[in-house]
Amino acid sequence: MVLEKYLEEPLLVGFNESVSRAASLMLSASRREAAVMDGENFEGMLYARSIAKRNIQNPDVMKISGFVRRISPIKADASLEDALNYLMINNLRAAPVISKEGRILFINRRGLLDAFRKDAALKGKSAGDVMTFPYCISPEESVDVAKGMFRDLDVSCLPVVEGTKTVGLIDEMTLLRFSVKPQEREAGIDRIHPNIEVKSVMNKDVRTVKPDDSLPDVVDIMVREDRPTVIVESDGKISGIITRKDVLKHVTREARGVYVSVMGIKDEDAFIKSFVDKEIERFVKKIGKIIPQMEHVILHVDRYKESGTRIKYSVKGRVVTGKGIFFADSSEWDLTKAVGEVLDVLEREIVKKKEREKGFP
Repeated sequence: MVLEKYLEEPLLVGFNESVSRAASLMLSASRREAAVMDGENFEGMLYARSIAKRNIQNPDVMKISGFVRRISPIKADASLEDALNYLMINNLRAAPVISKEGRILFINRRGLLDAFRKDAALKGKSAGDVMTFPYCISPEESVDVAKGMFRDLDVSCLPVVEGTKTVGLIDEMTLLRFSVKPQEREAGIDRIHPNIEVKSVMNKDVRTVKPDDSLPDVVDIMVREDRPTVIVESDGKISGIITRKDVLKHVTREARGVYVSVMGIKDEDAFIKSFVDKEIERFVKKIGKIIPQMEHVILHVDRYKESGTRIKYSVKGRVVTGKGIFFADSSEWDLTKAVGEVLDVLEREIVKKKEREKGFP
């Protein structure tokens, strides 16, 4: 399968746009994510959820710069499996992809769900195999409560349940409407304010399935009807929900090999990038002999202090294995040294784990 087939043109917003203007653009385009541009330079991603869960007092004044997530683009020649792993490892709804011509495009969960809808990992499975039981909210609760649940529970969707019956949904697009300009709030959502009851703003178009429904059939519904979420009901009562992420997580469990992600070094020179690539390759080969179940190696680089022409780097590393997750970090003026230290610490921790557990292969 070719990644290019599932790419989308992004919604573009300026780095200095106000929150209200960006929210208005996202609502008008029915987009949950946008590419943030400073002139022709890509700065990062803006997600509706990041805005929706915040109580913003003056969205006309506040800039979106504080909501931008810095994400390195995927190359257009990457595989769909690599793109899927990139989104799932970093918990992204959508990721930027840089085309051969240097343009920024998107790959999102919707496209990936379409790409993997016939995947072998889904065959023979039912809705009940992948559903999760969600946090719910009652119709009489306020929008403020919903925002608090989005923020504190790290959710992106809340079924609205009356008794045991699902009567609606609250998602980030519902809450995003409270971040547009005052006149647009009045015109578009009848002068609602954060203290209004959830039942007045919830989405009543709820799609339900049964726990024993075929998972491929459920995925077809989600793709065909463009639904991020379906409700699983049994005897008229909510049993769980299925999101695009739930399905895609099930697909990635079947993935093979080691996925490597290095973020934050796109502005470094070719020598530095080459060194980092070689060090990671060495690390993967060496540790792969110790841990056959190694799944992901992630490095995240931040520049956080400059002194004259010198830059200090913070490097955080994570290795995900079938026997646990290992972490390390380092701060140095020399990026190559920081990367080397992080990989050395990760290696020592993995070796210690092997020595402590006789059953560790």
